[in-house]
Amino acid sequence: MNSITPWLQRFWDWRAAGNFIGGGIGSGLLVWAAVLSLAGYAVEWLLLLGLGVIGVGLFCVFLELGRPWRAINVLFNARTSWMTREAMVAAALFPLGLLAVLTGSVILTLLTALAGMGFLYCQGRILQAAKGIPAWRIATLPPLIASTALCEGLGLFLVLSPLLDIPVTVIATSLLLMLLGARFFAWGRYRNSLTQHAPLACQDAATQINAQFVRFGAILPALLAIAQLLIGNGTPWLAALSGLCALLAGGFVKFHLLNSLAFNQGYAISHSPTRGAGRTGPSVKPGWPSGHLQAPVTASSHPQDTLAAPIGAAERA
Repeated sequence: MNSITPWLQRFWDWRAAGNFIGGGIGSGLLVWAAVLSLAGYAVEWLLLLGLGVIGVGLFCVFLELGRPWRAINVLFNARTSWMTREAMVAAALFPLGLLAVLTGSVILTLLTALAGMGFLYCQGRILQAAKGIPAWRIATLPPLIASTALCEGLGLFLVLSPLLDIPVTVIATSLLLMLLGARFFAWGRYRNSLTQHAPLACQDAATQINAQFVRFGAILPALLAIAQLLIGNGTPWLAALSGLCALLAGGFVKFHLLNSLAFNQGYAISHSPTRGAGRTGPSVKPGWPSGHLQAPVTASSHPQDTLAAPIGAAERA
């Protein structure tokens, strides 16, 4: 049975994780840049940094391309592929962001943040569309992707705050605390979904990373943020450390989501065959909890959104 139990996919690796990590951090930072622009702060450097981090993530995709000169084909499947939609949103995001930087327009900054959230939404749907990976297709994944992106973006701002002419306020630290709580709740819901809809190997992998995430991605940054609130603005380094923990924990989760939890569904037998007369045997689904036999999952309508294709843009078309 070992040959038909779920196995860890190898089509998407650290380069694919880099795309989702960069997209989350950059999109989250663009959102907080828009919020700060409404408060009257100059946010050009934050916009540039957010766009740059997203660009680094997309460059990770480029490193994975097998045939880079066919990358343009990614734009031709908007009707069926979330990867195509991600590329189209990115094509609008960068010009909007650069115009916002050049003009200092609050409206353009808000539109850039909106495009960044659209980019993040597409990334979440890309993972959900990979129907052959139980840990990606479940409905509790997009809220985890969104909450950790906002956490990462605010965390990066707090890390940079000592270098910027933007003070760390009680509001910013309190927001980080609330986002840490929201992300922790989203992670708990996601893990609970895995116990019902993922193979045992995936559940074991989630259990192995859970303790580290809870300690260093939830408890430690929350304690640092509370200390910052109690002591006051005289110690901005506490907020910076809290933001750094929140930032690194988000990358940690997404790296393992792509590289440790990504077991495919494996194979199932609806009933054990028998020779001659007599009844057939029970159903078999190796690598899943006892008695767990799901109906076959229909593949995505677009083959590039399934496990069979790598995340490289040239392979998306």
